[in-house]
Order: sequence, then structure tokens, then C-alpha cells
Amino acid sequence: MPSIIQADQLKSADGLTTYLNSGTLSNLTFPTKALVSGNTNSGGHILQVQQKVKTNEFSTASTHGVFTSVTGLDLKITPISDSSKILITYHVCVASEAGDHTGVATALSRGIGGVGVSNLSGAVGTSAGGTQKNVTTSTSHHSEDANGANPMHSMTYLDSPNTTSEIVYQPAVYNASGANFIVYVNRNTNDGNYEYVTKSISTITAMEIA
Repeated sequence: MPSIIQADQLKSADGLTTYLNSGTLSNLTFPTKALVSGNTNSGGHILQVQQKVKTNEFSTASTHGVFTSVTGLDLKITPISDSSKILITYHVCVASEAGDHTGVATALSRGIGGVGVSNLSGAVGTSAGGTQKNVTTSTSHHSEDANGANPMHSMTYLDSPNTTSEIVYQPAVYNASGANFIVYVNRNTNDGNYEYVTKSISTITAMEIA
């Protein structure tokens, strides 16, 4: 009697039906399957990617306790669907002028539909008390080596804006000090013409996720 193997009995790892039998094959039924191309899950697709790169310097005579938006890192994205999520990543190189406890933190800010940007509540801490401030990335303080004080502040945040209006995302630097001082972006505190003084870039990227 010939060996009979149904089509759904043996399948290879890639989903193709495979028959392994030394006898005679008969009564084989091949189920009809649609050709699948790409990811067909209901969510998780990247619908668009926007990026802004800042290569020039930025500085601000920062007032203590104040957030200042970084000029040139205002990234705009218009979601295709109001159910999309937006994955935001930024990297900002900062330095600060010398002084007592001079330090810089950053916060992610957002504006929707032409409204001015403000700190995104879900992307900052919630446990500050008294004169403390809620921020996105914690404070980096001035280094005694002014030639190398250019730390990177980085973050990633998944936002749910629930809109198809244009959104502006922008990092802000925060003067985490009891005094006013100058905050620098993309340069060291010391900006002299020396081989050990470097210039950097800062970036912000937004991906719309279905």
C-alpha cells in the first residue's frame, strides 16, 4: 500500500511544504496560500523618518532655572494617522561656562498645530520637590578641564500625540545652577585654536510608527 502524507504534516522552517518519504506519495493536498511580502502585522511599521542635524554652534546666556530651546534642532513631522506613535531620539553636545555648580540638563519639548513648544510632560521626571526641576536628561556639571567638557545628552522617547497636525519636537537646555552662566552646544568651554579643542554635532530624529 503506498504511503500517504497530507500536505500539512511536514513543513520546513521557511513555511514551504516539504515531503520526506521513501515510499510512493499519493493523495497529496496542497493548501492554497497567498504570497506574503513584508510585514503584515497591524502595527510596528515605520511610516516615515525625519531628522535634523545641527553642525554649527549655539550658546545662550542662560538664566538659572530657565529652559532655553536649542536653535536649529526644531524638527517637524506631520503624522499620517492620528493613531501613530512618534519615536523621538536626540543627541545634544553641551558644555557650560565655569562657575559655582554650573551644570546643564536637557528636556524634550513639543508643539502641535503651530502652538509654541513646551516641555513634554511624559518625557520629564515627576518627583521634583521645592526648587528642583523635572528634566529629561540629568545634569552634567562643568569640568575643570575646559578643553574637554563637551558631554553628550541623549534620550529616546515614544510619544503618542494623537494628531495628524504638524508637530514640532525640540530639545531645550536647562540652567541647573543658582546663578546665570553661558551654555554652549557643539563646542567645548574653551574655544581656542588648539588641536585638543574639538567641534561636534547634535541631532534629533523622529520616526512615525504605525
